[in-house]
Amino acid sequence: MDLQLSYLPSSGHVVKGKGYTRYPSGSGINTAVALSRLGIDSVIATRVGNDNNGLKILQYLTAHNVDVRHAGKDISAHTGMNVVMTEADKKTRKVVFDGATTNFSVGDVESAFNSYPDAVIVNTDVSPEAVAAALIIAKKQGIPIMLCMLGEFSDTLSMDIPRQVDLLVIDEGNVEKYTGISCATVEKCLRASIALATKISAKHYIIKLADRGSFLYDGKYYNVVPAYDVDIVTTNAVAECFNAALFYKYMRDGDAKQGCELATIAEVIKTLRPHSADNCPTFNDLREFIAENELDGDLLN
Repeated sequence: MDLQLSYLPSSGHVVKGKGYTRYPSGSGINTAVALSRLGIDSVIATRVGNDNNGLKILQYLTAHNVDVRHAGKDISAHTGMNVVMTEADKKTRKVVFDGATTNFSVGDVESAFNSYPDAVIVNTDVSPEAVAAALIIAKKQGIPIMLCMLGEFSDTLSMDIPRQVDLLVIDEGNVEKYTGISCATVEKCLRASIALATKISAKHYIIKLADRGSFLYDGKYYNVVPAYDVDIVTTNAVAECFNAALFYKYMRDGDAKQGCELATIAEVIKTLRPHSADNCPTFNDLREFIAENELDGDLLN
């Protein structure tokens, strides 16, 4: 839920809001829908509450061609909710209610692998045990893995969890939490990536640098993919659009750099569109953007 306010009230005071918008969200939901928008068969593994919000989420996912067989209903918890408060100066504050996803278990993960996935995207907004189970099972079965460590709660993930992944996508804030190195310059990004490689084994490290783009490191070489300079309409589902396009391109031809270039295009398209993940770009959207801006057509080949 997004709340539009002139300003946040101080303790004991009331302020009239300008409006509010409700829509399905969350990293798992956004990722699943973003993949589906690209024409990729998508299965979501999560939990929702046995309530009206949970029912609406399942209906939303089904309407966008996401397989919800492994989205279980939890009778002991309500459906989670994110509340974003946006003030007149566009600054935001967020409150997260985890709800049923807190109970997403190792058993749920094991059951989800019965869908025989070709690849797995693992977000870190569920329990560390569930994350560990997903990484271990995928590795054992030889399934390509993208581990996404984005946002405020990724730093709760224990470094004792076995980590061997194909792609690690991590924001600069979490990089600094894990390595003690800021990503203020390219040189520091490289130092941080090398330090990160001692903690997480990945074929490719992608550090998200907010409005500065992405830094890529493969253990030997690095690249920087700059961001586009645009007026932001929303940040919701933007990261997941990036991840979906990146993983698609990487799974198609193994090119992480071109994957980040395509993902940056997906990111900017979604940035200019409001609210939910059903506004993430399709292939036709990506193709039109590439043609209009005379970019490399091979990105979609």
